[in-house]
Amino acid sequence: NPGVSATFTWNNVGQFSSDPAPTSTFQITLYNGGTFVITLEDLANYNDTTSADDTIIGCSTGVAPGTEIDHTALPASTALPAYEYWDSSGSSPVEPFTLQVQTPDLVALTRPIQGASWDLQAQGVDANTALGFYIIGLNQVSVDLTPFGSPCTQSVSADILDVQLPDGLGNLNTYSLAIPASPTLTGFNINVQAATAVPPGTQGFSAFLGLPWAFIFSNAIDGRVGSQ
Repeated sequence: NPGVSATFTWNNVGQFSSDPAPTSTFQITLYNGGTFVITLEDLANYNDTTSADDTIIGCSTGVAPGTEIDHTALPASTALPAYEYWDSSGSSPVEPFTLQVQTPDLVALTRPIQGASWDLQAQGVDANTALGFYIIGLNQVSVDLTPFGSPCTQSVSADILDVQLPDGLGNLNTYSLAIPASPTLTGFNINVQAATAVPPGTQGFSAFLGLPWAFIFSNAIDGRVGSQ
């Protein structure tokens, strides 16, 4: 079955164990058909104008012949090897490493418990965010939004949309979902994802469906209602 996959996540991983900062977050998804997808979220600025190290992002045996990808124009699809190489030494000038897309992180502040409020917040939103949405759905979906101008994936069915403004501290205002005190809800799944609206061109994002905004989507959270 070519649709079968396994995803591995490196979350806030440092460059070296002796020098953990700055950190990077990325994923690699392996598909049964032999292809794989590298998803880059936050890659640390390892190679700046003072660095003595070169940087390679992608799949390569090193600095070898192949297709060099422009990571400022993602997503990209090509045959292997595929990578981008940042040069920090030699006769050529230092090439700053500037790949860092700021995607919001959806965080559950409380647990989904009967008779209580399930509080969630999109944190670390782009400074240009004008407003945001919390997408609440009963089903998980996988909609590639790249053709619509947003190189993100919608992971939650849009059964409910809750509009929130930034809180001035780099986050969206908190979304609170009141869960009834009903034992019949035990084990019930509720899926939530956040999206933020920014001016087109922000971090390379395009206008979404011709609207005057581009949208950056967060991770999704699958909450299962419990009794305590």
